[in-house]
Amino acid sequence: MYQIRKSYKNMKRYKEIAEVLVKYGFGFFVKKLHENKLVPSYVLKRKGNITLSTEERIRKICEELGPTFIKLGQIASTRSDLFSEELIKELSKLQENVRVVSYDEISNVFKEEFKIRLEEAFIKFDKKPIASASIGQVYKATLYSGEEVIVKIQRPGIKKIIERDIDILLSMSRLFDEHFRDMFSFSVYEIMMELTRAIKHELDYTKEARNTERFFENFKNNPNVCIPRIFWQYTSKKVLTQEWIDGISVSNIDKLKEKGWDIKNIANIGAKSFLKQVFIDGFFHADPHPGNILVVNEETIAFIDFGLCGYLDKSKVSLITDLFIAGAKKDVEKIVELLAQIDAISDETNTTRLKEDLLFLVSHYYNMPLKKINISDIVSEFLRITYENNIRLPSQFTVLIKAILTIEGTGRILNPEFSISSTLREFSADIIKHKYNINNIMDIAVDFADDLKYGLKIFPNQIRKILKILEDNQIKIAIEDIRFKALERELKQFSNKISLSLIVSSLIIGSSLVLNVKTGPKLFNIPLIGFIGYFVASILGFFLMISILISKMKD
Repeated sequence: MYQIRKSYKNMKRYKEIAEVLVKYGFGFFVKKLHENKLVPSYVLKRKGNITLSTEERIRKICEELGPTFIKLGQIASTRSDLFSEELIKELSKLQENVRVVSYDEISNVFKEEFKIRLEEAFIKFDKKPIASASIGQVYKATLYSGEEVIVKIQRPGIKKIIERDIDILLSMSRLFDEHFRDMFSFSVYEIMMELTRAIKHELDYTKEARNTERFFENFKNNPNVCIPRIFWQYTSKKVLTQEWIDGISVSNIDKLKEKGWDIKNIANIGAKSFLKQVFIDGFFHADPHPGNILVVNEETIAFIDFGLCGYLDKSKVSLITDLFIAGAKKDVEKIVELLAQIDAISDETNTTRLKEDLLFLVSHYYNMPLKKINISDIVSEFLRITYENNIRLPSQFTVLIKAILTIEGTGRILNPEFSISSTLREFSADIIKHKYNINNIMDIAVDFADDLKYGLKIFPNQIRKILKILEDNQIKIAIEDIRFKALERELKQFSNKISLSLIVSSLIIGSSLVLNVKTGPKLFNIPLIGFIGYFVASILGFFLMISILISKMKD
């Protein structure tokens, strides 16, 4: 039996958690805590309140147990692939009702970080916070340079409180797995590890600062999007100082209309900027709710609060694109194959039922006009299918899905007819332009060359290992009826194709480098040598593709 790590200083907190669990009808688990000598027996004698639904009781537990549990619930609300729709809705209601920390306490935190008082760092510092959350409080201030900023300062001692609660949660989740493993198709401990990792991330404000700077770089040439600058001289793990942006929340429709601004255009700018984050940058704001998007003017919006961001590498973006294409073609087999590629299909998944559910989904929206398609409905239905079929999506996928639902909901505040699918159609040209940008083509060519170089480098060593195994008689090979001439012919064709691939790759890389040469003859404003190189590479590549297709047809 797994022995729970016990610490005297945590026993009081275990008792507090147990009392709340019993109060809301989860005494069956508290009984196991008592058996492991973590809580006293009298806690079990209290009466529980089971008049509310299970989902409501879970929300109440999170609210009563404080900041760590509220944060945990908020992050869990993004995992629609793991939890029921009813529970997700309840967890989305969680609010951070916390007491405001006094100015003196906050001032002490700042002084501990920078060895100077707030009055020495800022010419003006509003003592009343403009926002108060479970981890920190936000203030408006003015630097001695005259620049207006916002300063986010952590609550004193919050790191120790959250780390203590995380330690207890991980211990309890291990105990839950040991005694109630059949209740879920996944390990509660593994999910708890994943969720608490996100909470720990928010305890370090330098991570949010770096996220903000990355967004600033991604949008520095975009006149329609404003990202606040970071002031590193007053930024640390417990303090974040960034530019103050004077804007109107997208939820304040009346004020936007008073300005006479085109709110439909504002919604379109927001959607396009989000699609750029996903399909071009591979780095997106994971919580684009109305409070985190400000309208600066009719043509400019600002994103703020980058504590929660999502990451997508090229392979993940490609996979998402392939899923959309497979859905558009009603290719359910391909969708299931793509899910299998990312290990999303569990042993408990009934693939026959999964294919039936997916076919029903894609058939319902097939041939429907794009402007009538509601992405939120499709995504919500897809998440229901993944939940019911024990499909576990990668965490970044679920973060993206939650962000898509949020951005579409935010867009509809501005424009009730807003649909991100329509914006996606308009933005597709930018995606294609980015995909076939000369710099990206060069990057792909260089990556291909690196992979090829690595393969050629390790190939002799792999052959030596195989020969060593054969020499030591560690493997036995049974050869039956091998036609050596046919094998020889196949090897020749294979080596020819590799040689041709190397030539094509070299021509592409060489021609790409020649494009930067300013002198020499040009054709269509492109260096003639580079043009000839691309032309020859295209011809050779075409014949290589034809030969591969013919070989496949013969097989």
